[in-house]
Order: sequence, then structure tokens, then C-alpha cells
Amino acid sequence: MSLLSTVTIREVTETIVELGLVDPATPAGNLPPECFDETLDYFGDTAGTALASLLDELGIRYTLDYKTFRGINDAGDDRESWYREELERIAACTRGLITITEVQLVGDEEDQKLTFLCNGRPVDWPVDPGDDEAVEASLTFASYISDLTPDDSAERWCDIDPYDPDYSAEAFFADPQALRQLGERFGVTFTD
Repeated sequence: MSLLSTVTIREVTETIVELGLVDPATPAGNLPPECFDETLDYFGDTAGTALASLLDELGIRYTLDYKTFRGINDAGDDRESWYREELERIAACTRGLITITEVQLVGDEEDQKLTFLCNGRPVDWPVDPGDDEAVEASLTFASYISDLTPDDSAERWCDIDPYDPDYSAEAFFADPQALRQLGERFGVTFTD
């Protein structure tokens, strides 16, 4: 019998809290009460997908799929809002350690960049307006997310192996050592 079908969500969330990955109130605030007595396979059929899905529910996982920016090249004046909302999704996974402000698209129709402040520091990411913008935006967000880190914290964006094939990109915001300790128990590798 695998650990996936024997360990309860309560046990896993207690470990997650003990490792400092989330605060003690997060599991009760984010998960339905009836799921705590279920086994981890409630969240997925492999250790990687189940653990990733649980961490998603606990608010420290950012995912990006091929549809995230679909239609952005037709959004006109709403493109900037689209990028802002996606950056806000990223910041939400950091439990307040990263703030994103002053999001703007700057440049002309052929040469643009996305500018914003991350914890007060100026950041700019490339934007490729036009027919391929959705693909390029996804690549940019997947490639540059790891640069968004707080100055005074050990917490960083981490990757998971095996990754969830349902997403183009996924990243977990936490202390890499704590994630590695959690992953070791389930045969999942987290890297920063």
C-alpha cells in the first residue's frame, strides 16, 4: 500500500505547517473540513500531482497553462489589465512577501515591455505584441517568475519534479529547504 493512500490530508497539512510552509490557520481556512480525514490521493493519483494540488489549495502554487493568455492580442486597451491580474496571481502565492505595483505596458506597438515594481524595485519583462503574444507572454511569465523574490527572506520560487503535465509552468513559493523536506517523504523533488 502506498503512502499516497495511507497518509491523511490532516497529517500532511500538519507537516506542512510544522515546516513553516503555511501558517497554522491556512489549512482550515482553505480546505473543506470533510477532506482532512481523506487520504492524500483525494488530491491526485500520483504523489507529485496530489502534493502539488494540495499546495495549490493552500495558496503557495502558481500555475500557468496554455490558455492563460489566449486572446490577449485581441484585448486592445485591456492588455495591461490582463498582465496586471496575472502578476497579482503571482503575488498572492507569496503571502504578502512580494508586492507588485505600478504595472504598465510601455513602448510602441512593435517594441513593448511590461514594467512594474516588485517590492519597490523596478522590473521589466519583454512583451511581443501581435499574433504570438499569448505564446510569448506564457514563456515570459514561466521564465522570469523566479526573479521575483523578496530581499530579506529565504523563500523563493521552486520547481517540482515530477511536474504536472496539465500545466505549461508551475512554481511554488516557499523556503526551498522546507519544500525539499516535504517532497522527500513523497518521492517528489523541489528545486530552486
